[in-house]
Amino acid sequence: EGRLKVELRALGESKFRMTEAVVVSNTVGRAHNYITINRGGGDGVTNGRGLVTPDGAIAGYTVDYTEHYAVAVSILSPVFRGSGTPEGTNYQGAIRWDGKNPHFVILEGLSKYADPQPGQKILSTGFESYFPAGFLIGTVESATLDEVGTTYTVRVRLAADLSAMDNLIVIENLDQ
Repeated sequence: EGRLKVELRALGESKFRMTEAVVVSNTVGRAHNYITINRGGGDGVTNGRGLVTPDGAIAGYTVDYTEHYAVAVSILSPVFRGSGTPEGTNYQGAIRWDGKNPHFVILEGLSKYADPQPGQKILSTGFESYFPAGFLIGTVESATLDEVGTTYTVRVRLAADLSAMDNLIVIENLDQ
């Protein structure tokens, strides 16, 4: 049994439903990147469903669907909305893609007290209904304090290689 299924079971099987999907198309080098999967309304996949890799790394969330397909905003899109927290802390910041490199995102607005360290895991907060808390976004590559010294901007190396995805897990939050 995969690590993802064990984690979701620990969160409560009644709260989340998983559906496996095949990636039909995916972009990583455009200004706005999207993922199309072979699951849609006929499979119970509608808007606001989180997409993660089979090992539990965040990839995006669904924003449109037909009977047999769904389109998702990739984490590599400026319209992606999510938040992350350094593992072992209660601090959080906003995740955004700066449009430069498909292997990195930015965690911004992170309190100076979080003190992010290279290699530290960045996890989902659970504040958005798309993803449960504790799913892997990536690891800290570097962190820079702002001019006033109050917040960090963190460069995060993504856990998922979005250029090489062929299967994803769709997560439905039944409490949404």
